[in-house]
Amino acid sequence: MNLKSAQTAKVGKIFKNARLQKSLSLREISTAAFINVEYIRGIESGDYYIFPARTYAIKYFEKY
Repeated sequence: MNLKSAQTAKVGKIFKNARLQKSLSLREISTAAFINVEYIRGIESGDYYIFPARTYAIKYFEKY
């Protein structure tokens, strides 16, 4: 799994657009999903290097 690619950025944009359409802030999503705001930013930007390991990236992505 490439932790930063055009595909991960594209998928992240889909998540971000869905969040914005629902008028939810990063903090609201963080609280509701029990995910660190920085991890959400990483998912939405397609940059999974913030996660300590590939497994974490996958699990938080699935949770979001």
